[in-house]
Amino acid sequence: MFIDGMPPNCIAQRGSRFAAPSDRSGVKQRAMLHRSIRAMLVVAMAAIGLMACDSLSGVIRSAEVPHLPNAACVVEALESIPGVTRVRHQIEEGGRPLTLHGVERPDTLHYYFYEVDGVPGSLYFVQDYLGRVDLRQGNVYLNREMPKKEFDTIYPVMRALERNLEQHCGLSDLTLAVQEYRSGIGRGCN
Repeated sequence: MFIDGMPPNCIAQRGSRFAAPSDRSGVKQRAMLHRSIRAMLVVAMAAIGLMACDSLSGVIRSAEVPHLPNAACVVEALESIPGVTRVRHQIEEGGRPLTLHGVERPDTLHYYFYEVDGVPGSLYFVQDYLGRVDLRQGNVYLNREMPKKEFDTIYPVMRALERNLEQHCGLSDLTLAVQEYRSGIGRGCN
């Protein structure tokens, strides 16, 4: 007797997590469906972002780095730049990523805050549960244009800091790896 048109020895395979060779096209279709759903979510989030009234202006520089540098070295790299004052280091816990293995340990965030002629600056390193480290620094304004004078004050410090981290803190090729985003900075600086 056949159940659902299948011989009895095939019933166990139907619910099995091992797909028969003829079912591989179904696996590919599900994978394509998941990719298209992810793509639609990205488009939807971008559309929501475009509909929002908030805008950002300023400069953000980021790079993946080979390791987390020593905190004392980063502080020294900052303090050695002329005009930099009020250097402060702070460590915080970030989010806990959800992976196929479950909830992972939280990201570790190493913040470095400073000022240059009254203009605030920040640099931070994010270390994830796999040990990957990203450097990010920037100065950003919400819903207003970044004054060109502030950009002209902070930008050279950001570049000098990257050179110091590369030369003194073991972040080789950092200046080549940095990616920059700039938007809405004073008259004609984009």
